[in-house]
Amino acid sequence: MNNGYLFRRKVQVVGGGTLAITIPKAWAKKHGVEPGSELSIVINPNGCLTIYPPNIEVRKKVSTVINLREDIDVNTVVRLVIAHYLAGFQSIKLKFPLIMHETIMKSIEILKSKVIGLEILEENSSSATFYITIDPEFMEFEAVTRKIVKVSLSMLQDLGVALKSRDKILLESIIKRDDLVDKLFLLAMKQLSTKISNPLELMHPLEAIYLSIALKHVERVADHASFMALILQSCEGNASDKIIGLYHKAVEIYREVVNALISLNVNKAIEIAKNADEVRASLNSIRKSICKTDMCTSHVIESTERILAYSIDIAEVVIDICTIRKYLKQQINLQENA
Repeated sequence: MNNGYLFRRKVQVVGGGTLAITIPKAWAKKHGVEPGSELSIVINPNGCLTIYPPNIEVRKKVSTVINLREDIDVNTVVRLVIAHYLAGFQSIKLKFPLIMHETIMKSIEILKSKVIGLEILEENSSSATFYITIDPEFMEFEAVTRKIVKVSLSMLQDLGVALKSRDKILLESIIKRDDLVDKLFLLAMKQLSTKISNPLELMHPLEAIYLSIALKHVERVADHASFMALILQSCEGNASDKIIGLYHKAVEIYREVVNALISLNVNKAIEIAKNADEVRASLNSIRKSICKTDMCTSHVIESTERILAYSIDIAEVVIDICTIRKYLKQQINLQENA
């Protein structure tokens, strides 16, 4: 039975007006559910029900309290909340001195722009409580990965257009999209954490670690695109067509490597890393001939080098994951033949 398969059931009325639905026979057989078995049912914040088989221990909702000192800064508050969000806490209460109220308000605004499903539902002059109001599985991990990749690639492609047009609306759009990438990245990290701790998931912890590294590289690419868009808003001068051409080659390499990540195509990843090295060599030869005062050209070259570097890192992750899968497959074969 495939994970995520949709079953539809009509609600029936049984003795005394109790409402009931049947469960899929294949699911029941797989998890040893028989007449008299006890299932656990969790009511999620979004109103959906999650049913757990008898052999799975349901994780209880965990809350925490963070006591903040008055000398703590906004960025530290944001980091602490995000760390607890990723760890799996369902509610995070901040306690703070009255003098910190402005710091907390600024932190809340940043968190709203960077984290999906993190809402303030209780607040007063000395405390604020965040609740996780979204199930991390509302969108499958693969779908989240594809979305991060798609948004980051669109940022790079639009940046390529803006290198010549300097379209202010386009540059602002690139900068704003970085917040969406941040939100999706944190959601993906939370999903990977859930997968590792769920005994029903088949993902090996090492694979989850490598996937988190790859997605961090994608998130860094989006950060860099946003940074370059900010620079282009005030940077004077234009890079040469040759350098812009190399930038577009780097973006194409990035497009190919993130596709290789999604499909886990090891041969493609090896080829892409080689191509990236060749474009890097071309950039190095050009760098030696440019004027040091030509800041626009310098920024474009640095941007292109960063994209290539991250692309090589992602290619190496694809190779690592495919090698892990090969090793695990051979282990299983050895055990079966023993």
